[in-house]
Amino acid sequence: NKQNTFASSLKFQAMTAKISTLEEAKQAMVLLGKYHKGLRDVQDEARAKIFEVLSTSEAFEQDVVDNVFHWRKSGLRPSDNMMDAILAKIKEKQDTNSLTKMNKLYHREPLWTSPRMMQAFLRANVAVKDNVASVWKMIGSAGIRSIPVAKEDFMAVLSYLKDAGEDSKIEKICKAFQNPNVPVAATYRSEVASFAKLATTNKDAALASQV
Repeated sequence: NKQNTFASSLKFQAMTAKISTLEEAKQAMVLLGKYHKGLRDVQDEARAKIFEVLSTSEAFEQDVVDNVFHWRKSGLRPSDNMMDAILAKIKEKQDTNSLTKMNKLYHREPLWTSPRMMQAFLRANVAVKDNVASVWKMIGSAGIRSIPVAKEDFMAVLSYLKDAGEDSKIEKICKAFQNPNVPVAATYRSEVASFAKLATTNKDAALASQV
């Protein structure tokens, strides 16, 4: 019942406060995964403590990314702080396998609309070479979900596409983000317009060279 669930949650939180080793964090994850419905009232601070210790593991993908990827079953609910830490480490390690998993997780959770989380995902994807498809899909999600994107991050995406020679994608994204109905466009419409002009100029030059 509700009272027993609450009591169990308090006991679990007290236990996580004492976690100091990787083995203890893994044991807590076993409990959280097995009883995640009964422990759904566990505070984020307790989950964050488990995550903090798990993050020291050399097997980062197995011990952290996989648990967050299956967060509905594992109970390790990913907060903005948690996502920031995971994606920063993925970026540092250039861990494309883990990034692919995290991208997949993000796209299957349509109610995730935190600007901070989107920023972390965009920055992680732009930091990886030969990752055009993922960058393209992520910025598309920002438009679809109406998530505000910081100007520097939006321009970093356009620069990434430009460096990859993806002028056609630049044209498409500029056209979409100049739409006044897309709220993320308002703060940098002039910069988007300049990129759109550049993309058109590049396309005209390419056509001229073929004549």
